[in-house]
Amino acid sequence: AQETTSLIEETVTRAGEGYCWGDNGVGNLGDGTFRRSGGPVTTPVKVAGNLTWKSITAAVFVTCGVTVDGSGHCWGGNVMGERGNGQTSSPDIATPQPIAGGLKFSAISADWHNCGVTADGGAYCWGLGDFGALGNGDTTGRNTPTPVAGPR
Repeated sequence: AQETTSLIEETVTRAGEGYCWGDNGVGNLGDGTFRRSGGPVTTPVKVAGNLTWKSITAAVFVTCGVTVDGSGHCWGGNVMGERGNGQTSSPDIATPQPIAGGLKFSAISADWHNCGVTADGGAYCWGLGDFGALGNGDTTGRNTPTPVAGPR
């Protein structure tokens, strides 16, 4: 598990297939469904899209991953812009969607705000900006990757 507050678990196989299990109320398993009747999904389901994953990380309402070519994708809820696709409060999406901006990531963390490190060492965050969480010098949320400010 990524955090004790996560309602989703995830794994990537040696072949790069992504699997998730747990709560799926907003499509955060990424398998194209919103299955929820009968409780959480207790066995791994394959993430849709035939992408080859390097890593996947899950939070309460959103799941994000990095493919082996460095492209970032998120799926699930988007109340705070946490899918990074330029929209906020758009309908929940149950399949991986590209993160806006065409950045190549080496890693992404998921939560109410998401942060990613690019292949060239840049740091970007998006989603809930309260309390300065995005590291860009203000408390405004962003729905696309925003550069983290340098030291002051």
